[in-house]
Amino acid sequence: MFHIIGLVYDHCQHYATASRIVVLLQEICNLVMKQASEHLDPMELFKGEVDEALMKIDETFETLDEFNNEYQEIRNRMGDKWDFAPELVFAKWNEFMNRMQKIKELFSTANTFLKLEKVEIGGVKG
Repeated sequence: MFHIIGLVYDHCQHYATASRIVVLLQEICNLVMKQASEHLDPMELFKGEVDEALMKIDETFETLDEFNNEYQEIRNRMGDKWDFAPELVFAKWNEFMNRMQKIKELFSTANTFLKLEKVEIGGVKG
């Protein structure tokens, strides 16, 4: 997808400006964030097992990281042609990723506490 956006930026007169490509990338980021939010429905996450929810969060997190890595790769390939700051595109994205990280930490902590619940210390044999 980013390869196609790079080609559009190179060859299309209408999208050959930084402001238009930034808006396009922002909209794509918004769509990806919306899909991730729908995939991680809060009602489903808190109803199920913590392990399953954590796996679902990890899968989503990996997908979002891969999306960002693909952007970085095409940005490196484009070189000086993409002269806009990534913060213009990823301002909301970074906030979303911070929230995702907090959710991941919450479920990791819950998982750790559930493991502690299963440990028995002491007993008749010591």
